Amino acid sequence: MIKIKQGVIPSELDLSNPSSAASKENEKAKAYFSPGPKPEKDFKFNAYRCSSLRKVLNKSFNGKCAYCESYIIHISAMEIEHYRPKKAIKIKNKLVYPGYYWLAAEFLNLLPACPACNQLRKYELEDGTCITSGKGNNFPIECESKRASMPGDEIHEHPLLLHPYHDKPHKHLTFLKTGLVHHLSKKGLHSMEVYALKRPELVPQRKAVIRGVQADIRDIIDAIESIQEAKSVRQLRRHKSSYNRHYSSLRKRMCSKSPFAAVARNILHKDKVLKDLRKLFKEELRKAIERIYFPIGT
Repeated sequence: MIKIKQGVIPSELDLSNPSSAASKENEKAKAYFSPGPKPEKDFKFNAYRCSSLRKVLNKSFNGKCAYCESYIIHISAMEIEHYRPKKAIKIKNKLVYPGYYWLAAEFLNLLPACPACNQLRKYELEDGTCITSGKGNNFPIECESKRASMPGDEIHEHPLLLHPYHDKPHKHLTFLKTGLVHHLSKKGLHSMEVYALKRPELVPQRKAVIRGVQADIRDIIDAIESIQEAKSVRQLRRHKSSYNRHYSSLRKRMCSKSPFAAVARNILHKDKVLKDLRKLFKEELRKAIERIYFPIGT
């Protein structure tokens, strides 16, 4: 999971416009869920299903799941996930009605998710432990007594789930060399469990990214060492080209467009690995240029 810059709100979901589909639905929802007898039919939320929202989210998240960072198109169709559940909330293993109905079409409450992160499923971990994980109707908060029951009350809540627009996930989650995810905070722990980030299918994919990063780092170090020993302009250019190729590879792995970018960033930002390698490369390249182009005694 990585921090993402939000895209442009589709006109259909512009709640500042009373004529938008979202505003009209929101007014109907508030009336439906107000105290008093309810019609026999359930309230249908449809505004958030607009195709323009899918396009915006697909562009902002580069076709990836907001939670696990898998390419959704490689798994299944994108699911529009409500950060705060719209219809009901799961509290102590029971569904409590209503949910955050007034946020059903709120742009910042809508995120792209893969089915595995969004739906409750059972998983067997490597140690044989069986867990049921997935977002579903879960939305844990710090203090249950501050749970919002009407529009506006949500500002008093302290969510225990990471939000890609508001939080910096790298401060709450980290990744081990084995590909397993580990929490650094209470918020990270709940996010890891609710978003099904511990599911076995993700481990080998993260591990592949880790191995790729480690291979690039080794090749960069080899290139720098070769630059230190270069005796000709031709050798220097070849080793510099090798460095640039693997450095670009690392930058690409960290790019928000790449799957599991958080894993690559976890390694390369930690202890300033990428920054230090870049600094070392520039220093050794400068020395090599002076040695080859301006040898002492010429």
